[in-house]
Amino acid sequence: EREREREREREVHNRLREPIKNLDLLPLPLRQTSNIYHIEGNILYRDDYRHQANAWHNMILAGRGCMGTCAYCAAPLWRNIYRKQGSIVAKHRRRSNDNIIAEALQMKKHGAQSILFMDDYFIRPYEEMLDFFQTWTEQVALPMFIHLSVDQLRKHPDLLKRAFDAGLTQLDLALQSGDEEFCLRIFNRHNDNKAVLKFFYEAYENFIPIFSEFIDGYLIDEYDDLQSKINFIRQLPPFDPAFRYANAISVMQLRVHPGSPLFEKYPNPDSLMLPSEEFIYRAMLMHFRLLMSDEEFERFRIKTGPRKNPEKLLSLFHMLLAGRHNAYIAAKAAALEGKDVFFFGCGEVYRARKQQFAGAKPRAILVDRQVPELIVDGLEVMQLQEILPKSERIPIVIFSAYALSIAQKIKKLRPDYSRADIIACETVA
Repeated sequence: EREREREREREVHNRLREPIKNLDLLPLPLRQTSNIYHIEGNILYRDDYRHQANAWHNMILAGRGCMGTCAYCAAPLWRNIYRKQGSIVAKHRRRSNDNIIAEALQMKKHGAQSILFMDDYFIRPYEEMLDFFQTWTEQVALPMFIHLSVDQLRKHPDLLKRAFDAGLTQLDLALQSGDEEFCLRIFNRHNDNKAVLKFFYEAYENFIPIFSEFIDGYLIDEYDDLQSKINFIRQLPPFDPAFRYANAISVMQLRVHPGSPLFEKYPNPDSLMLPSEEFIYRAMLMHFRLLMSDEEFERFRIKTGPRKNPEKLLSLFHMLLAGRHNAYIAAKAAALEGKDVFFFGCGEVYRARKQQFAGAKPRAILVDRQVPELIVDGLEVMQLQEILPKSERIPIVIFSAYALSIAQKIKKLRPDYSRADIIACETVA
């Protein structure tokens, strides 16, 4: 005991270093692969092949901190620690647009195909947002994923279209609960479900995938808000069997961070947690709600009930997803019999599915990149961007696992094309 006291006496508690106010002073990350080594099976490799495999997952932090006030997050704890030593730390510090663009161009030079912004919110003054999207379009021209602020979109709704035009690949908005009053009272989040739905429908019409985030797996103050989430999911854009993942949800189990306001209110957060089997069952219910009509879902809910092995619902979900996609393709193929169409793509999905559309009358096969073939199955292979702007509007059958991104390109080239004009085959079977 005496020794432990001596150790405590020798402890030195350093002050926290003051946060860097000008983040542009930080050097850009090292991106090139010439100095990367990889060891596998006791063999030293000069280049990490996984770096190339992960070219779609390049990440950027545009700032530090978060503008949110979520009660389950421990971010305020850090600011309180600084405050106790007499320092004031801003909730959010951001890099300049020029600094971010410089890093993105560096990433593009070293093979980046898409860029993921890891910030909780990509937010800055309106004029800076406009400048960022414009500069990104002119100089970087890569698909990007960013978390936009619903509050800022409500004030400046034109920002959403600017983000689409700049290459936004997905609209991801966190709700956590479908009950606005509960979300404010418990999570300290000022949700506007009506605004969120408006933005989701705008994205849906532009073939931008939408992603709703929820938190579940808890029971707070004896109130269960599962039904509020299910009710919100019911209002989302309808499930489209053409693009199976155009409308997706994420369900995370509540984890209350020590030092967060919610932890102060409920110091034993484990007591709020539901059993893991029940959480999985509830999460799967939300996913099934996406696919089903009101009547189907109620029958399904009564039939399944809470299960001891809810993981089995996952395989059932994927079977249902595949079945609806295949039924959709069969119906579209029948409807296009004898009609003029364009095909898009001549790869694996085309080879697997083309026979189903044997009754259609394709004029050509469109592609969006150079391919070695000039003629495939007697059809001329032509560049999408050269043909589509000047052609009449006829249906396009997409044969590609990335059909949604192709649909986005079609919509940009031809805003008059609707979802009914674009048929998607995403799988080989």
